[in-house]
Amino acid sequence: MALEKRIIPTLQLAYRRAVKTVNFSDPRYLGDPVNIAKIWSEHEAHEIIIIDITHHLNVEMLKRIARNVFVPVSYGGGIETLDDAREALKWGCEKVILGCCASKVLIREIADEAGSQSVVASLDHDDYGNTFIDGGKTDIEMDIVNRAKDAQAAGAGEIMLHSITRDGTFQGLNRALANQVLQVVNIPVCVCGGASSIDDMKAVHELGASGCAAGSLFCFDGPARNVLVSYRRN
Repeated sequence: MALEKRIIPTLQLAYRRAVKTVNFSDPRYLGDPVNIAKIWSEHEAHEIIIIDITHHLNVEMLKRIARNVFVPVSYGGGIETLDDAREALKWGCEKVILGCCASKVLIREIADEAGSQSVVASLDHDDYGNTFIDGGKTDIEMDIVNRAKDAQAAGAGEIMLHSITRDGTFQGLNRALANQVLQVVNIPVCVCGGASSIDDMKAVHELGASGCAAGSLFCFDGPARNVLVSYRRN
């Protein structure tokens, strides 16, 4: 039986506030993270992705969200050690998300202890397939295809492709890069950054991606960017 393709709302945190960026910059305040996560949970989102863009593991906020939602939660931001991963998984996360700078050793440690299905490697990239760290500021001079292959080999159970160029723009997901990565890995791939519509997300599913994630699409009423938290699958 084929697994259901996931449509995933993404929540960015900054100092306990929910925000949304454009091109990984200029975070705009949205409201209380717990209330936003509850709305998505009540609408039966497939999953909720939470990313702390200050790269700080906020355990108290994670606990509050986990107590108020009834769907799987994946958490990234500040997961720098095996103990950090243990804390996040202990307090309600199903998966931890590690950025491009995560070492192969850390990926392997978490995968060996919690299982590969608990480790997501998030690859921040531009439209040319270059991979970045430091919140999209530093090019690590490795193309996204090879970085994805390395993450899988290290033990990651999922790849998250996060477009810096398209983040928050409603420009459309980068299907071409998604397809390149899908050709070289055999673990689930989630594509994020620039989703313009549910149909846009479904088109990436048709390429073989197991999930598509979006922030602006579920936080704003279209490109006018009036705050309106919502969730739908079709």
